[in-house]
Amino acid sequence: MSRINDLNRGIKLIRKSNKLIEARYNFDIWESRLFSKVLTLVRPTDNDFNVFRIYLRDVIEDFDLHKDNASYNYLRKAADSLMNKKFYIPYEVDGVLRERKYPIIIMSDSMKKVKNESSRKAQEYIDLSVHPDMRPLLLELREKYTSYDLRNIKQLRSNYTLRIYEHLKQYEKIGKRTLEIQYLKRVFEIENEYPLFANFYQKIIEPALRDINIYTDIEVSKVDKLKRGRKVVSLQFFIHRKSDVKIKEIFGIEELVVPESEELAEYEEIAGVMKNERDQMYLKFESILVADFGISPIAFGEVIEKYGEKEIQKAIRVTKRAKSNGQISKNMAGFFLKAIKENYTDEAESKKEKSEKIAFDKQLKIKQLEGNLNQLTKDHTKEINKIVKGLTENNPEITTAAIKTLREMPLTQILIKERESNLGRTLILQDFKEDKTLVDLVIGQIITQNNEHFTEMMSEFNSLSNKLRKAINQLKES
Repeated sequence: MSRINDLNRGIKLIRKSNKLIEARYNFDIWESRLFSKVLTLVRPTDNDFNVFRIYLRDVIEDFDLHKDNASYNYLRKAADSLMNKKFYIPYEVDGVLRERKYPIIIMSDSMKKVKNESSRKAQEYIDLSVHPDMRPLLLELREKYTSYDLRNIKQLRSNYTLRIYEHLKQYEKIGKRTLEIQYLKRVFEIENEYPLFANFYQKIIEPALRDINIYTDIEVSKVDKLKRGRKVVSLQFFIHRKSDVKIKEIFGIEELVVPESEELAEYEEIAGVMKNERDQMYLKFESILVADFGISPIAFGEVIEKYGEKEIQKAIRVTKRAKSNGQISKNMAGFFLKAIKENYTDEAESKKEKSEKIAFDKQLKIKQLEGNLNQLTKDHTKEINKIVKGLTENNPEITTAAIKTLREMPLTQILIKERESNLGRTLILQDFKEDKTLVDLVIGQIITQNNEHFTEMMSEFNSLSNKLRKAINQLKES
């Protein structure tokens, strides 16, 4: 348990039925964040659902959201829209595929109109009631569920990324997972979108892999595109857990904290997940190792408990090639057990491992360059904000001029009117300083109207960022 103790600081555990992870539904990112927050409030010891009170400031803090009116409004809208959402869970009876629909939220209670600031702060919460039919998917979890810390999804910007993370997290201990393109489209409810695989991969998969590798506790080292004929039909993801040091860096953990006894009990329940994963490996390898190679059931059980899938697969390949080359006469079981114990290799495995290392090193270099690009962009944004602050402090009329232009532009005019309609009043200067979207628009207009102060730094940034993007693209295409 010491490894878990090290990583416990600030943990908010989400426990999700595997059926729920693999259900068909389509949330937007705000709905996903709100529902994930509900899941952190469900305890293994709960006997039934109560009304969940969600303080919006807690959700904003958990997911590092902007502390502006827009975030609060999006969360309230998410609560309302969840009332109309359902999970669709497939199952089979006598060879017939059926689908069971589960309603999610049956009651949502949130603030609508605000009279004054003190009232607003006192009412910044949402009460939600989960439909009782969801009980077996959220409460009665004794096996076949997946657990993860909410911190893994706090920086994910897309519901598709969140769901791909959950699918891969299920197979973390196995080390790889194959997912059909049609399956992903079906469970994401986008079957009629992205008819071209290249668009689907670029818009859905690539952003997901980037964010999962940067912000979560697992890493995808390689993705194989599996084809039927010339058409890509499946993706095989190679997954591994990041080191404790890396996870601490991502989560911002600086010290070791021993969890409370209740949290320890929850983590001990997670051991059940590993058992289920081992069961999957039994099913996967029993036929070839016991039936084909002749390994005894006892030795087979020891192999499954001691070695990972990657090691087993390698020993199987080496054993099959040795048999084909005449190196084994009869005792395939003995050869396999020695091969896995002593990590046998051959020329084909050496070439395979070398190829995988080259691919891994390339992906690592791409990640480093993308990290450099992200840091360059952050530094550039800080410098812009610094110049804007200096300009507006010396001449407040610059801000007024920018806002005036925004009110006259057709698209921003619509946005401003929408904000004013929600508030029931005309936007004042302070509103343009607090609403993240409006702040960005004002800054953009200030840059446009005072371009001479930004030309040099913009040129330098564009030059450096274009070089990084070019290097990234060259590596991806090589």
